[in-house]
Amino acid sequence: MSNLYESIKDIALLHQNVNSFGSGDIFKLNDMKDIQYPIIWVELQTTDLNYTHINPTIRIYYVDRTLDDFSDSMQVELDSIQVLNDLIYSISNYYQILNKTSVTIFNQKFFDMC
Repeated sequence: MSNLYESIKDIALLHQNVNSFGSGDIFKLNDMKDIQYPIIWVELQTTDLNYTHINPTIRIYYVDRTLDDFSDSMQVELDSIQVLNDLIYSISNYYQILNKTSVTIFNQKFFDMC
């Protein structure tokens, strides 16, 4: 599993629209100081096991900031979709992706924004 995280980290940090990488519970972002946005965050959801394979299900977040008035939120959302698409495409060159992928847009205030 650590190889998977390292591969995603390496791929993500090569992208021109990604400045940081993290993993674990997404709300660990609340404890981080001086985050370099945008950040890719990877969270393990479930893992299917059989005798020969380990098949993890992961959630990949693209976290970025918007202006206080949210006037750039549409552009941030479009950027996030493009970056995630690029990331999934690159990951698929190294790992078999068994399930369809989808993007869910969400807005969340983390403590560094309050």
